[in-house]
Amino acid sequence: MNKFKAILFSLLWCLIILAFPITSGVIASITKLDKISTIILQGSFMLLSLLLPLIFLLTKKWNTSEIGFNRVTKEGARNVLYFLPLLLIIVPCAIEGFRIESIQYFFAVLYLYLFVGIAEELYFRGIIPYYLGKAFDIKWIVIISSLIFALGHSVTILTDGNIAMMILTVINALIFGFLTIEMYMLCKSIIPGMFIHFLFDFETKFIRMNGNKLLIAEIIRGAVMALITLCFAIILYKKSKKDKQEKELEE
Repeated sequence: MNKFKAILFSLLWCLIILAFPITSGVIASITKLDKISTIILQGSFMLLSLLLPLIFLLTKKWNTSEIGFNRVTKEGARNVLYFLPLLLIIVPCAIEGFRIESIQYFFAVLYLYLFVGIAEELYFRGIIPYYLGKAFDIKWIVIISSLIFALGHSVTILTDGNIAMMILTVINALIFGFLTIEMYMLCKSIIPGMFIHFLFDFETKFIRMNGNKLLIAEIIRGAVMALITLCFAIILYKKSKKDKQEKELEE
């Protein structure tokens, strides 16, 4: 597969995953659903987004390891320890505590972001890197997949009136994209990324913080993610260099 075709296929899968939240949002708007019903509808559409990848797996177009569902090895399990600092990303926005409107709201949000975490990691850190890997090396897989993830989150421009928060959302998505694809490259499994993705999104629906305080907290969170991303990049570079040297010695 040439580079143009690899990017084209990657963008196509990005459009496919975006179609589900956009469609559910349109349906909720037309039918004037209440907040909880809208969240459940959105979660159901994210669940439906898993159907096409499942068909590809059942028809043997892919196997599970090709799209990130590898068995976690001893080395991979050890590398997961690198991800513990990621828990720091939930701190800035959680300083003022959390607020749960109702038990129904809690479980509706849980349902939504469980499938958002699974689906987005599958598409952006599993399927898209699979196609990019047919034409690019690790460095470009990391860069291009992260840019596509940020591009996908630019649709918030259509739903949010706060320009500063929209820009920040796209920037944070770009950093988060780098973060989670590096996680995948380090442990060869998208499952840790699914957990972090779920936790990252789930927290935002219950924080008490808002306004300028929230904007500052988001900037701090982005800075923390950027620092951890840089650390992961250094670890990944050293690991890739070591693997290359070992391969050359074997030859």
